[in-house]
Amino acid sequence: MLGRTVLLLVVVMLAVNLPGVSMHRPIDTGEPCTYGIYACRRTCFIKYRLYQGDCSTGRCQCFAYLRY
Repeated sequence: MLGRTVLLLVVVMLAVNLPGVSMHRPIDTGEPCTYGIYACRRTCFIKYRLYQGDCSTGRCQCFAYLRY
């Protein structure tokens, strides 16, 4: 019973992820970070429904999860 519940939870978590969005690989929006990190995060949320943005490369990149 517990194994079936865990398996169902894993399948649901995988299904909830957006198709083509990797947990570790960033999505490059192609936009420069001229307006700062907050504008990048807003773009990530509006375009991809992702809460994490990064400007370390000079371009806005979005992540599915927190990057450590």
